[in-house]
Amino acid sequence: MTYEEIVEWCVQHHINLSQFFVLHLLVMHKTATIQSYAKAFPEYGSKFLTSEDKVDLIDRGFLISDGKKFAIGKEFLDIYCNEFSAGNALWCLYPGFIRKPDGNSYPLKTLGKRPFRAMYWDIIQGNRHEHEQVMLDTEYGIKHKLLTFGIKKFLDSEYWEELRKLRLDSNSDLTNLATTTNDDDY
Repeated sequence: MTYEEIVEWCVQHHINLSQFFVLHLLVMHKTATIQSYAKAFPEYGSKFLTSEDKVDLIDRGFLISDGKKFAIGKEFLDIYCNEFSAGNALWCLYPGFIRKPDGNSYPLKTLGKRPFRAMYWDIIQGNRHEHEQVMLDTEYGIKHKLLTFGIKKFLDSEYWEELRKLRLDSNSDLTNLATTTNDDDY
């Protein structure tokens, strides 16, 4: 999410930024970060949130407590996509091979699924909206034959951002793209 989207979400749900940030860090499994911050700023008795902020989150179902542990409520989790299903959706959508003019096929998925899913989720920070946009960008890239390199390179370069520029540009003319028949970088 962009900063603007976070603030808009907080305003819409009447949550302060500290509450949002704690929930986000919990979703991202960053409890050590929460503890480190709380120790550095002991104003709240070595806690990240005031008691009132924590009770507010629990009362409204954003934070669920069983007395010993905390879980994130569904309304907050709706911002995030599931790491496994989001990664699998992109993996399944991405082309597996490319056929070059010489007639040979070359694999585009040489990265394992598990590291792919984890890398992808970390890059998009679990953001459901971003995942949905990446899927649209990838579909666009496939339709216009713009995905001619491996899935790891797609992740490392966050290439969907370039595809998104083309996809959202109503003046985009794909007939004027440079072409090559000798790309050995798969």
